[in-house]
Amino acid sequence: MLTYLRKLLRPSGRFDPSVARSPVAAVQLRGYSKSDLDACLAIYSANYSDLPIAKYRDEFAGALELPSCAWLVAHQGNDVLGVDGIRLEATNTRNASLLFGMVHPSAHGQGIGTALLLSRICCLPRPDAWTKIEMTSAGVSTGFYKQFGFKFKGEGYVEEDGGVIEIYYTIVTAAAWEICQQESQTWLYADEAEALRDRLVHEK
Repeated sequence: MLTYLRKLLRPSGRFDPSVARSPVAAVQLRGYSKSDLDACLAIYSANYSDLPIAKYRDEFAGALELPSCAWLVAHQGNDVLGVDGIRLEATNTRNASLLFGMVHPSAHGQGIGTALLLSRICCLPRPDAWTKIEMTSAGVSTGFYKQFGFKFKGEGYVEEDGGVIEIYYTIVTAAAWEICQQESQTWLYADEAEALRDRLVHEK
């Protein structure tokens, strides 16, 4: 009931990290490295092989190498279980985009997606007032993001094939960013977050 009331009273489109579900204790996050490529592609295929977005696997592989993006992987020991990215808009650092967030199906429901989401937000510079974050979705994971306050913005089209994608956005306040930073310390070392933050600011 409390969670329902919080969502009901939350300003439209405002990011709410308080709905976060605690992840498995053993999961850790770190920056992506090239040695993670095969594991990340396997996660992509495991999630999307039967869906239309399976054809964007090569685009995902290319995005992993973009210097303007910060990528996180979730792992337990040597097993990579999740991956996601984020980038700042080059001309306006109050705008950012989420990129290709996914968790291996065998690890769904353990809170790993939540850990990745909160941690990549804390990799952004601390907002003076707010940061607007957008993401696109083919409809597979929208329910997950909506619970945190992401709001439908409209539809877009993929120029290469005319496919339709949904666009969502949320507003992250300085207070919400602080919560993300505090929570992410459970999974992500502060110096790792700082290095990714520096990359976003200087490579955009």
